[in-house]
Amino acid sequence: MALLAVLHQLFCPYLLMMAIGAVTFKVVGAFHGHASTASYVLTGTPFFPVQIAAGLVIGFSIGRFFDWPLARWVWVVPALLLALSMIFVSPVQLTSVWGYWFGWSGVSGRAFPSFQPCLTMPLYLSAAYSVASLIGQRMRRISA
Repeated sequence: MALLAVLHQLFCPYLLMMAIGAVTFKVVGAFHGHASTASYVLTGTPFFPVQIAAGLVIGFSIGRFFDWPLARWVWVVPALLLALSMIFVSPVQLTSVWGYWFGWSGVSGRAFPSFQPCLTMPLYLSAAYSVASLIGQRMRRISA
């Protein structure tokens, strides 16, 4: 049970990111047929609304229908990785650390730094997943 809890904490945000990406490419490909459109849907904004919405739905479902209390702590590992990156990776000149990791930095003609989807996206996804899981657990207790 402890091994399952550790694996869930470490891999849940990253496996969810891959699954959301695969589903988005499949759905957008079915309607538009362009990988660039799917890529824009997934990473077109620095606050990643598709991943947040999916995290809310999946987290709520987990909290509502399964008894998994550690689901609300999934945000810890991505937050730790992002905090370490904010400390040890220096931003581009004329850009604040917060603007570099959480906003539009305009690095190399992109809307955001190349590391941002690898570190900021999992934090947003796991935070949404954790909050929705907590809400689902509370709703299950209220209705029981």
